[in-house]
Amino acid sequence: MHRSPPFAAILLGLLLAGCVEVEERLTFEREGTGLYTVSLRWNADLLARARDSVGERALKAFEGRPFPLDVGHWRDGLSMLTGIKILRLEEQEDGAGWRKIEAHIAFDRLESLLRWELLAGRPLSIAAEGGERQARLTMEPLRRLPLFDPLREAIEARRAPPPAGPASEARKDPAPLARLGLTQEQVELLERMLLPHLAKLRFTFTVAPAGRVLATGPMAVEQQPASARFAWTWADLLAGTSRVLELRWRAGEFDKLPVLEQLPSAP
Repeated sequence: MHRSPPFAAILLGLLLAGCVEVEERLTFEREGTGLYTVSLRWNADLLARARDSVGERALKAFEGRPFPLDVGHWRDGLSMLTGIKILRLEEQEDGAGWRKIEAHIAFDRLESLLRWELLAGRPLSIAAEGGERQARLTMEPLRRLPLFDPLREAIEARRAPPPAGPASEARKDPAPLARLGLTQEQVELLERMLLPHLAKLRFTFTVAPAGRVLATGPMAVEQQPASARFAWTWADLLAGTSRVLELRWRAGEFDKLPVLEQLPSAP
Protein backbone atom coordinates (compact mmCIF):
# COMPACT_ATOMS: atom_id res chain seq x y z
CA MET A 1 0.00 0.00 0.00
CA HIS A 2 1.25 3.47 -0.87
CA ARG A 3 1.76 6.00 1.90
CA SER A 4 0.82 9.61 1.52
CA PRO A 5 4.04 11.59 0.87
CA PRO A 6 5.00 14.31 3.34
CA PHE A 7 3.84 17.80 2.44
CA ALA A 8 7.44 18.92 1.80
CA ALA A 9 7.76 16.19 -0.82
CA ILE A 10 4.50 17.29 -2.46
CA LEU A 11 5.83 20.85 -2.58
CA LEU A 12 9.12 19.65 -4.04
CA GLY A 13 7.33 18.18 -7.01
CA LEU A 14 5.20 21.30 -7.32
CA LEU A 15 8.19 23.64 -7.16
CA LEU A 16 9.85 21.71 -9.94
CA ALA A 17 6.63 22.00 -11.88
CA GLY A 18 7.19 25.72 -12.31
CA CYS A 19 4.13 27.89 -11.87
CA VAL A 20 2.36 26.59 -8.78
CA GLU A 21 -0.88 27.27 -7.00
CA VAL A 22 -1.43 25.82 -3.53
CA GLU A 23 -4.60 26.85 -1.71
CA GLU A 24 -5.56 25.58 1.74
CA ARG A 25 -8.47 26.41 4.01
CA LEU A 26 -9.07 25.37 7.61
CA THR A 27 -12.60 25.97 8.90
CA PHE A 28 -13.56 25.40 12.53
CA GLU A 29 -17.13 24.65 13.47
CA ARG A 30 -18.84 24.22 16.83
CA GLU A 31 -17.44 21.76 19.37
CA GLY A 32 -14.06 21.66 17.64
CA THR A 33 -15.19 19.91 14.46
CA GLY A 34 -14.26 21.37 11.10
CA LEU A 35 -13.34 21.11 7.44
CA TYR A 36 -9.94 21.17 5.72
CA THR A 37 -9.71 21.78 1.98
CA VAL A 38 -6.62 21.82 -0.20
CA SER A 39 -6.17 22.44 -3.92
CA LEU A 40 -2.85 21.77 -5.66
CA ARG A 41 -2.43 22.85 -9.27
CA TRP A 42 0.78 22.30 -11.24
CA ASN A 43 2.15 22.26 -14.78
CA ALA A 44 2.72 18.56 -15.44
CA ASP A 45 4.38 19.18 -18.81
CA LEU A 46 7.02 21.46 -17.30
CA LEU A 47 7.64 18.99 -14.49
CA ALA A 48 8.32 16.27 -17.07
CA ARG A 49 10.78 18.53 -18.90
CA ALA A 50 12.60 19.34 -15.64
CA ARG A 51 12.82 15.63 -14.82
CA ASP A 52 14.20 14.86 -18.27
CA SER A 53 16.76 17.67 -17.95
CA VAL A 54 18.22 16.93 -14.50
CA GLY A 55 17.36 13.25 -14.21
CA GLU A 56 15.05 11.23 -11.99
CA ARG A 57 17.89 10.49 -9.57
CA ALA A 58 18.39 14.19 -8.82
CA LEU A 59 14.71 14.59 -8.01
CA LYS A 60 14.83 11.70 -5.53
CA ALA A 61 18.01 12.85 -3.78
CA PHE A 62 16.38 14.50 -0.77
CA GLU A 63 13.83 11.98 0.44
CA GLY A 64 15.22 8.85 -1.17
CA ARG A 65 11.88 8.23 -2.89
CA PRO A 66 9.83 9.47 -5.85
CA PHE A 67 7.65 12.52 -5.36
CA PRO A 68 4.24 11.38 -6.62
CA LEU A 69 1.49 13.83 -7.32
CA ASP A 70 -1.10 11.10 -7.37
CA VAL A 71 -4.51 11.17 -5.72
CA GLY A 72 -4.14 7.46 -4.90
CA HIS A 73 -1.34 8.22 -2.44
CA TRP A 74 -3.56 10.76 -0.71
CA ARG A 75 -6.45 8.30 -0.48
CA ASP A 76 -4.22 5.58 0.96
CA GLY A 77 -2.90 7.88 3.68
CA LEU A 78 -6.34 9.16 4.64
CA SER A 79 -7.88 5.68 4.68
CA MET A 80 -5.73 4.76 7.70
CA LEU A 81 -7.12 7.61 9.85
CA THR A 82 -10.07 7.65 12.20
CA GLY A 83 -12.11 10.74 13.03
CA ILE A 84 -12.06 12.11 9.48
CA LYS A 85 -14.40 11.80 6.50
CA ILE A 86 -13.41 12.33 2.87
CA LEU A 87 -16.07 14.52 1.30
CA ARG A 88 -14.22 15.04 -1.97
CA LEU A 89 -10.91 13.76 -3.33
CA GLU A 90 -10.16 13.92 -7.03
CA GLU A 91 -7.45 14.52 -9.59
CA GLN A 92 -8.22 16.05 -12.95
CA GLU A 93 -6.78 17.63 -16.07
CA ASP A 94 -6.93 21.41 -15.90
CA GLY A 95 -6.04 22.28 -19.50
CA ALA A 96 -2.83 23.10 -21.39
CA GLY A 97 -0.68 20.55 -19.54
CA TRP A 98 -1.93 21.46 -16.07
CA ARG A 99 -3.23 19.02 -13.46
CA LYS A 100 -5.08 19.55 -10.21
CA ILE A 101 -5.72 17.59 -7.00
CA GLU A 102 -8.51 18.78 -4.73
CA ALA A 103 -9.51 17.40 -1.33
CA HIS A 104 -12.30 18.28 1.13
CA ILE A 105 -11.91 16.50 4.48
CA ALA A 106 -14.22 16.81 7.49
CA PHE A 107 -12.73 16.12 10.94
CA ASP A 108 -14.20 15.46 14.37
CA ARG A 109 -11.31 17.32 16.02
CA LEU A 110 -8.16 18.88 14.64
CA GLU A 111 -5.90 16.23 16.20
CA SER A 112 -7.53 13.60 13.96
CA LEU A 113 -6.66 15.57 10.82
CA LEU A 114 -3.09 16.29 11.94
CA ARG A 115 -2.29 12.57 11.98
CA TRP A 116 -2.37 12.69 8.17
CA GLU A 117 1.22 12.58 6.96
CA LEU A 118 0.59 15.47 4.61
CA LEU A 119 0.13 17.76 7.64
CA ALA A 120 1.98 15.97 10.43
CA GLY A 121 5.28 17.87 10.06
CA ARG A 122 3.83 21.33 10.66
CA PRO A 123 4.49 23.00 14.01
CA LEU A 124 1.07 24.23 15.15
CA SER A 125 -0.24 25.68 18.39
CA ILE A 126 -3.69 26.89 19.46
CA ALA A 127 -3.76 28.36 22.95
CA ALA A 128 -6.37 30.17 25.04
CA GLU A 129 -5.33 33.81 25.39
CA GLY A 130 -6.79 36.87 27.11
CA GLY A 131 -9.71 34.98 28.60
CA GLU A 132 -11.41 31.65 28.07
CA ARG A 133 -13.20 32.76 24.89
CA GLN A 134 -10.09 34.02 23.05
CA ALA A 135 -7.50 31.92 21.22
CA ARG A 136 -4.26 32.36 19.29
CA LEU A 137 -3.24 30.08 16.43
CA THR A 138 0.40 29.86 15.28
CA MET A 139 1.46 27.58 12.43
CA GLU A 140 4.44 27.11 10.12
CA PRO A 141 2.84 25.67 6.99
CA LEU A 142 6.07 26.07 4.97
CA ARG A 143 8.63 25.14 7.60
CA ARG A 144 11.12 23.10 5.56
CA LEU A 145 11.12 22.56 1.80
CA PRO A 146 13.78 19.94 0.94
CA LEU A 147 14.52 21.26 -2.55
CA PHE A 148 13.38 24.85 -2.34
CA ASP A 149 15.75 25.97 0.42
CA PRO A 150 19.02 24.43 -0.88
CA LEU A 151 18.14 25.35 -4.48
CA ARG A 152 17.72 28.97 -3.46
CA GLU A 153 21.04 28.84 -1.56
CA ALA A 154 22.76 27.21 -4.53
CA ILE A 155 21.52 29.92 -6.90
CA GLU A 156 22.63 32.67 -4.48
CA ALA A 157 26.01 30.99 -3.94
CA ARG A 158 26.57 30.75 -7.68
CA ARG A 159 25.81 34.44 -8.13
CA ALA A 160 27.86 35.57 -5.13
CA PRO A 161 30.26 32.79 -4.04
CA PRO A 162 31.39 32.97 -0.38
CA PRO A 163 34.96 34.25 0.05
CA ALA A 164 37.64 31.59 0.26
CA GLY A 165 39.57 31.28 3.49
CA PRO A 166 39.89 29.31 6.73
CA ALA A 167 36.36 30.17 7.86
CA SER A 168 34.85 28.95 4.62
CA GLU A 169 36.96 25.79 4.58
CA ALA A 170 36.16 24.98 8.20
CA ARG A 171 32.39 25.10 7.89
CA LYS A 172 30.75 21.77 8.67
CA ASP A 173 27.62 22.05 6.56
CA PRO A 174 27.87 20.80 2.96
CA ALA A 175 27.77 23.44 0.26
CA PRO A 176 24.35 23.96 -1.35
CA LEU A 177 25.31 22.11 -4.52
CA ALA A 178 26.58 19.12 -2.52
CA ARG A 179 23.37 19.00 -0.48
CA LEU A 180 21.29 19.10 -3.64
CA GLY A 181 23.28 16.35 -5.29
CA LEU A 182 23.29 18.44 -8.46
CA THR A 183 26.10 19.69 -10.64
CA GLN A 184 26.74 23.36 -11.38
CA GLU A 185 25.33 22.85 -14.87
CA GLN A 186 22.15 21.28 -13.53
CA VAL A 187 21.55 24.18 -11.14
CA GLU A 188 22.09 26.69 -13.95
CA LEU A 189 19.65 24.74 -16.13
CA LEU A 190 17.02 24.60 -13.37
CA GLU A 191 17.48 28.30 -12.73
CA ARG A 192 16.89 29.17 -16.40
CA MET A 193 13.89 26.84 -16.63
CA LEU A 194 12.18 27.69 -13.36
CA LEU A 195 12.86 31.28 -12.31
CA PRO A 196 10.29 32.82 -14.70
CA HIS A 197 7.71 30.41 -13.28
CA LEU A 198 8.80 30.60 -9.64
CA ALA A 199 8.19 34.33 -9.78
CA LYS A 200 4.49 33.43 -10.09
CA LEU A 201 4.54 30.87 -7.27
CA ARG A 202 1.93 31.46 -4.58
CA PHE A 203 0.81 29.56 -1.49
CA THR A 204 -2.36 30.68 0.26
CA PHE A 205 -3.87 29.52 3.54
CA THR A 206 -7.24 30.68 4.85
CA VAL A 207 -8.39 30.16 8.44
CA ALA A 208 -12.06 30.52 9.34
CA PRO A 209 -12.42 30.16 13.14
CA ALA A 210 -15.68 29.52 14.96
CA GLY A 211 -15.93 33.11 16.14
CA ARG A 212 -14.69 36.58 15.28
CA VAL A 213 -11.18 37.37 14.00
CA LEU A 214 -9.41 39.90 16.24
CA ALA A 215 -5.91 40.21 14.76
CA THR A 216 -3.53 38.57 12.28
CA GLY A 217 0.21 38.24 11.77
CA PRO A 218 2.37 39.94 9.11
CA MET A 219 1.76 37.34 6.37
CA ALA A 220 -1.99 38.04 6.27
CA VAL A 221 -3.19 39.55 3.00
CA GLU A 222 -6.88 39.73 3.88
CA GLN A 223 -8.80 39.95 7.15
CA GLN A 224 -12.56 39.50 7.41
CA PRO A 225 -14.72 39.26 10.57
CA ALA A 226 -15.05 35.49 10.08
CA SER A 227 -11.77 34.56 8.34
CA ALA A 228 -8.22 35.58 7.45
CA ARG A 229 -6.15 34.71 4.39
CA PHE A 230 -2.36 34.38 4.36
CA ALA A 231 -0.05 34.19 1.34
CA TRP A 232 3.58 33.49 0.48
CA THR A 233 5.40 34.12 -2.81
CA TRP A 234 8.89 33.18 -4.01
CA ALA A 235 10.27 36.43 -2.52
CA ASP A 236 8.51 35.79 0.81
CA LEU A 237 10.33 32.47 1.22
CA LEU A 238 13.86 33.88 1.32
CA ALA A 239 16.04 32.50 4.09
CA GLY A 240 15.34 34.27 7.36
CA THR A 241 11.92 35.61 6.36
CA SER A 242 8.74 34.70 8.22
CA ARG A 243 6.96 31.47 7.35
CA VAL A 244 4.58 31.71 10.29
CA LEU A 245 0.81 32.07 10.16
CA GLU A 246 -0.65 33.91 13.18
CA LEU A 247 -4.30 34.52 14.06
CA ARG A 248 -6.21 35.67 17.14
CA TRP A 249 -9.97 35.24 17.49
CA ARG A 250 -12.82 35.40 19.98
CA ALA A 251 -14.96 32.29 20.11
CA GLY A 252 -18.74 32.47 19.99
CA GLU A 253 -20.77 31.89 23.14
CA PHE A 254 -21.35 28.20 22.46
CA ASP A 255 -18.14 27.44 20.55
CA LYS A 256 -15.31 25.28 21.82
CA LEU A 257 -11.68 26.40 21.50
CA PRO A 258 -9.66 23.62 19.79
CA VAL A 259 -6.65 24.09 22.09
CA LEU A 260 -3.70 21.87 21.14
CA GLU A 261 0.02 21.82 20.45
CA GLN A 262 1.75 19.91 17.69
CA LEU A 263 5.52 20.07 18.09
CA PRO A 264 7.88 20.14 15.10
CA SER A 265 8.77 16.73 13.74
CA ALA A 266 12.40 15.74 13.41
CA PRO A 267 13.95 16.81 10.09
